[in-house]
Amino acid sequence: MTIKKAYVGIIDFLESNKNKKVSTILPEVKVLCESKTKAGASGIKTFLKDSDGTILGILDYYFKRWMPLVGSKAVEYGIKANSPSGFNPMCKKGVSYWTKQQAVAKKAMGKMLDDLENGKLECSDIADRKVEIEVAKTEIVEELTLAMFSTKEELIDYLDSEGFKVEVAEVAEVAEVTEVAEVAEVAEAAEVTEEY
Repeated sequence: MTIKKAYVGIIDFLESNKNKKVSTILPEVKVLCESKTKAGASGIKTFLKDSDGTILGILDYYFKRWMPLVGSKAVEYGIKANSPSGFNPMCKKGVSYWTKQQAVAKKAMGKMLDDLENGKLECSDIADRKVEIEVAKTEIVEELTLAMFSTKEELIDYLDSEGFKVEVAEVAEVAEVTEVAEVAEVAEAAEVTEEY
């Protein structure tokens, strides 16, 4: 049986404690299953909305800047139904740049292997070449035609000037909630098995 990577630590813990009652190890299992936030203890804040739930701005995954979805400087985002905001985490320009960079990096990796095979590249140079490819792949292309704000506060100021009232949204990732529920089912099954 193959175990999902996210559950390996939990399964290892349960295996090492399989002779114990679930009630004695449940607090430790809960700690293993806690949501880990990417934005520190205050939670993940990746979009701004108004009191009606309309998304006004998003922290763009590619550009690492806050961008408005409304107003005179609105940036175009694709729809993504299963995301917390309902939008893709990258604007359409960002998706375009990201996709091109991934394709270029894939081609460069293939060329690196060809160069190695043809003797144009020494084995000792592979690590340096991989670093060059990775740096190029993750480099953010500077885009001057989009409205970008370095901080959430700057975006809020812009939105206020455009007549939009912002309510800061706390974002909980759906996958984390699902994972916690699945782990609870595993723990309950272990308790049933243990009693018999």
